[in-house]
Amino acid sequence: MMSRKFLSFLLVTSCIGALPDAVFAAEAASRAGGAKHRPATRAKVPSSAPAGAARPAAHHAKARPLPGEDVMVTSMRHGGYGATETMTRVEMERFVQGSSPMMMLARRPGINFVANDPLGVDTWGSSLYMRGFQQDQLGVTLDGVPLGAQTYLPYNGQSINFSILSDNIERMDVSDGGGDVALPATTNLGGSIQIVSRDPADHFGGKIAQMFGSYNSFRTFGRVDSGRLNASGTKFTVSYARSDGDKWKGHGEQFDQQVNAKLVQPIGQESTVKIFFNWNDATQFNYADRTIGMLRDLGHRNDYYYPDYTRAYLAAEGTFSGALAAYDAAGGDALDASYFDGVTHSSGYLGGINAHLVLTRHLAWNSVAYGQAANQWGTWTTPYTNLPLLKPMCPVT
Repeated sequence: MMSRKFLSFLLVTSCIGALPDAVFAAEAASRAGGAKHRPATRAKVPSSAPAGAARPAAHHAKARPLPGEDVMVTSMRHGGYGATETMTRVEMERFVQGSSPMMMLARRPGINFVANDPLGVDTWGSSLYMRGFQQDQLGVTLDGVPLGAQTYLPYNGQSINFSILSDNIERMDVSDGGGDVALPATTNLGGSIQIVSRDPADHFGGKIAQMFGSYNSFRTFGRVDSGRLNASGTKFTVSYARSDGDKWKGHGEQFDQQVNAKLVQPIGQESTVKIFFNWNDATQFNYADRTIGMLRDLGHRNDYYYPDYTRAYLAAEGTFSGALAAYDAAGGDALDASYFDGVTHSSGYLGGINAHLVLTRHLAWNSVAYGQAANQWGTWTTPYTNLPLLKPMCPVT
């Protein structure tokens, strides 16, 4: 059997937001002077005031600062939709490089992630649940771009594993309650995962990381940051990763390579334009589905027949050998455990522009224009389907 999909999207989203004076002033002061956010300063009562003198009422009179004293008042408001938690870059660094972002989120309460491979990147054999909602019922975005249902070969987006390298994620904001209705998502909002990529560094530099593991596993990651190129602050980053390794049971490999690029162009004091591009190419030999009964009777190492085509051919005829023969004699569905192989391929592009433009002291414009194209297919060599012109029957793809 074969499942093949070619997807292409080109969309634009925009929004306008009002900026309170206090927030605008606080952000401008912070960026200009590098000062950290400080709470509002209370006016002091002069020491010469008589004992028991009342403090000035906040709603009836303004406190006058003493000569030479600076008073700065800031006001910030954050709206939440359910409980929102943030996983930072520091927390993500604790995982083995190349781990799936979904696997990292499993450290959060209410989130459960299961996978049949060590890094959680096998799209066929992994799933995430958030307080009872499945991964195709969550709103998932990357820099404001909706990634669609995070299922096997998604019809309306792209898997997060193939959209960005986990090394290039700055933070992940998770809302395990009802998702924000303003979130650009094409799925049910049983919760939301908003992923923000890392900006290029202000100074020239780079990083090279290498991972080796059992079953011939390896992963190489390299990143280069240009630093600020001119007075306006233009900067960019480019990274590449290549990973490969054999399955821990059965035969076959799981290969993936990706390129991530991002350019940031500041405009004035507060506005920015960010351009991003991601490319991926992955081919995965998947793991066979097994019931509890199969695992008990056939063992945890039982998998596809690949590359033993002869045994798969005989099994398709109904002639089983080894543990499968005993399993069939005991009344088990030996044919369902006789697939030859299962392979997934995905290659795609994801690019776009994020624009944050502060138009006036009271008005800001945010736009996201993006495009995505993907070529995805999956195959299973099944004993249930035969070529009608050939006898006896044989597995076909």
